[in-house]
Amino acid sequence: MAEIDPQQLNSLFVRLHRSLLQYVGECWPWSDEVSEEDKHARHVLTQSLASQRRSADQLANALEQIGWVISFGGYPTAFTDLQYLSLKYLLKQVVISQMEIVKSFDKATSVYPDSPLLKHIADSERSILQAVQNLSGPKLAVATVS
Repeated sequence: MAEIDPQQLNSLFVRLHRSLLQYVGECWPWSDEVSEEDKHARHVLTQSLASQRRSADQLANALEQIGWVISFGGYPTAFTDLQYLSLKYLLKQVVISQMEIVKSFDKATSVYPDSPLLKHIADSERSILQAVQNLSGPKLAVATVS
């Protein structure tokens, strides 16, 4: 089994730790939360960001075990433009972001096919993508990542 490059592992950690989904968790979008649809969306997003946070924690633990000094990164400055938005608009942006994350982990698992950690996280991120796509409507729900 090829050892995973710690710098690449740290980059994947930052992708998760500073993802748009994590940002949404810190800056919840506008919604009336009266409708069942908004309540359901909040529930799904809360569960998704918790799952993603667990995956980021697993990557951080792997980095700590090899003695790597973890770079936590920062949220992209482009996220600061995503304030006072509707939930519907933001969901579309989260889908796009999640598609990029899934691509990153799929690429990493192709380079390191013997890594159960990377495979597990890729599968988890794909599940998150599907859950958010289901919230965002029929147009984006058709988009798939292969």
